[in-house]
Amino acid sequence: MRLTIQAGIVGLTRSKKEILDREYSNLQRFLKGDRAVPLYSANKQQALRYYRKVKWKEYPLSLRNDLINLRRARAFWFLKIPFTV
Repeated sequence: MRLTIQAGIVGLTRSKKEILDREYSNLQRFLKGDRAVPLYSANKQQALRYYRKVKWKEYPLSLRNDLINLRRARAFWFLKIPFTV
């Protein structure tokens, strides 16, 4: 079974926002051909597997199942994304 969740971020701190913004920006650069850009290895693997080189389109960060903790509590879903600097 596949589950696709579109969500916002609650309680976003400045440091977490900077990490997410940097990773998103680096992913876009990587997809446009800059292979030297620092990118979290899971995102790099995902990009190499699923995305072609792009010039005008932007892709969202994809979160692999082994890198997140998704739990359901009552009627809500909670997603925990570990951050490493």
